[in-house]
Amino acid sequence: GFTNFLNVYNILLTGRILLSWIPQAQGVTALQPLFQITDPFLSLFRGIIPTFGGIDLSPIASFFLLSVVTKATVAVGAEMPPEMRKKMMLEQHNFPSTASQEIYRRLYRK
Repeated sequence: GFTNFLNVYNILLTGRILLSWIPQAQGVTALQPLFQITDPFLSLFRGIIPTFGGIDLSPIASFFLLSVVTKATVAVGAEMPPEMRKKMMLEQHNFPSTASQEIYRRLYRK
């Protein structure tokens, strides 16, 4: 899902940053898709964070934001405790009869 996408993007971003230490990498045709995918995200931070002694600190901010979004995505997708899930399921369904409510309870009892 989305968390997997963020993890793959994190790996791509890491590769892009490591390649920035090799000046010839910009000219390699096979690497151009990597630069096209990651540069817009890094450019967001390059305009905000100035270089420090010739060192670009924008990757630190990009990794921080990517980490926060990944953790928030995981937290949203976290599973609820079984008791709470059962209670919410019962509250969400409008049962036409007590018999159907009882069947539903038996099916989802753990």
